[in-house]
Amino acid sequence: MPTRSLRIIPDPRVELPNQGANLSLWFQKYLNRGLDQPGQALMASITKLSQQVDPVYVNYYNGWVASLQEIGSAIEVAETLGRMVVNLGAESVSEVSIALHHTYGVPLIPGTALKGLAAHYANSNMGAEWKKGTGAYKAIFGTGKTAGYVTFHDALLVPESTNTQPLKKDVVTGHHQKYNKGDNVPPADWDSPNIIPFISVHGKFLIAISGDEKAKPVAMEILRLALMNEGVGAKTNSGYGRMKFVDDKECAYPRFKENWNSGNARAERIPAQVTPMTTETYEVKKTRLIKEIPPAGQFRGTVVDVREGGNYGFISRARGGRTDFVHKSQMPGQCKVKEGQVLEYVMGSYKGKPQAQDVKILLEKD
Repeated sequence: MPTRSLRIIPDPRVELPNQGANLSLWFQKYLNRGLDQPGQALMASITKLSQQVDPVYVNYYNGWVASLQEIGSAIEVAETLGRMVVNLGAESVSEVSIALHHTYGVPLIPGTALKGLAAHYANSNMGAEWKKGTGAYKAIFGTGKTAGYVTFHDALLVPESTNTQPLKKDVVTGHHQKYNKGDNVPPADWDSPNIIPFISVHGKFLIAISGDEKAKPVAMEILRLALMNEGVGAKTNSGYGRMKFVDDKECAYPRFKENWNSGNARAERIPAQVTPMTTETYEVKKTRLIKEIPPAGQFRGTVVDVREGGNYGFISRARGGRTDFVHKSQMPGQCKVKEGQVLEYVMGSYKGKPQAQDVKILLEKD
């Protein structure tokens, strides 16, 4: 039976989408060229809608969960830690795009994106036994000729009454365009920035993996670490796309909640032999901390030079490429400065010279 979301399509007589419209069709197929800056007007109109998730989507979502349960899928709910944007560079009527369900117009994460993220993380961070081409890697992710033992399903948005506006307006600002294009023009402070609006997402998503009983929990654990440490989608170097699995199963809708009424289901799905993979190495945790965006007015960086036995040193700032001075008097408990420490701090001054102050130690080498 066709749904209301499927029937409401872009109408040339309507300048911008109204309540109940299929946002995917608007964003992917129709742009009102009669408007001033039509792409920006379209995105502004979408993000202002008070109800971006059509109520009929709940029925589809519950049916999807029931289908996953019937085939014995491993299921988790992952929550964005900030903003996320998937398929930013895909084909669209505007300069930018986003992954939306073609029928219901709600955000989703394609299963191919999740599989690619997990495969990249395993190959890069989990040692020689998980390098591309090894038996463990091929068992989970397959090869160009054979499939792996598991299937990564599309991650659907979890419909919540507290999150009726998962789509948010965002911008990316390009600086020094001629210089970055390779033109023989040096960058200058008076260059005009190029502001490009786009749409990002926040909310909870249903993660599902089906297939071999022994392979499912392994694949899910790899994906959990990849989402937490690297993020999915575009602009991950700027902190976008980070997600964590939530333990509170009340966040999901009834059919999903029923799945957790029969004891400690999650503990049963994650076997003991997978546990060692949850321990982050120093390098992995350092990379994650450096990529995260610190609170407003604060900075993060790694100590790269220590002087006078740790009385002071120099921090390589994560963003901006500069080096900041730090003295042990600004360290917690006036402890010594050590090479490899990941620090969070504010910039102040002492005797007219800049230095890191109110320092917090986020990570130290073992």
